[in-house]
Amino acid sequence: DRVSLNFLTPLLRNKIYVVTVTGLTDCAGNPFGTANTARVGLYEPLLRTDIVINELLFNPPSTSVDYIELYNRSEKIITLRQTYLANLNTAGAISSIVQLSAEDRLLFPGDYMVATENPLLVKSSYVTLNADAFVTVGTMPSFNDDEGNAIVLNEQGNVIDSVGYKDEWHFALISNEEGVSLERINTSGASQNEENWHSAASNVNYGTPTYKNSQSGINATVS
Repeated sequence: DRVSLNFLTPLLRNKIYVVTVTGLTDCAGNPFGTANTARVGLYEPLLRTDIVINELLFNPPSTSVDYIELYNRSEKIITLRQTYLANLNTAGAISSIVQLSAEDRLLFPGDYMVATENPLLVKSSYVTLNADAFVTVGTMPSFNDDEGNAIVLNEQGNVIDSVGYKDEWHFALISNEEGVSLERINTSGASQNEENWHSAASNVNYGTPTYKNSQSGINATVS
């Protein structure tokens, strides 16, 4: 399920390459079809604010599971191998640290990635415009239904982004918050700002995993 490519010249930093495969088949003789390209590039160290928590489902419906969506707002290529999720325990210490990928799974500038224990359940509950933008996590950190903390760490254990959320951040007129995700309004705005978060819209079934938030930019002045 993989190949090793050797190039005559080294790859350049800060450049995204597209590899296209033609003329190959699988072992049964089936051609590649249209899904024959892949982006590659050299990843950079993950630093604070490079990626942000963009959407969080902490009170999933009974037929689904929690998910957390990350957005790469930097100009850098990031590897999920050096990216970790966590929360805070009752003593206020970082705990439940989980690596997003054991291999170099790349997150390119402007891209979204959704971490969850069961992508199939999330896909069955919400429209997902990019079915490949999922990473399966064996055990997600616990995100309580009423309030909690979602944290992103780098390989050195430094906090890249964190959100201490509350169910009170949901739109006041929503009578049942089960299955409703919290969406970040402004990716450049502060993470720990209630006004920078809003419940996902009803016309997207209250969640937008893998693509632009339904509430994105409704208040561009948030800071």
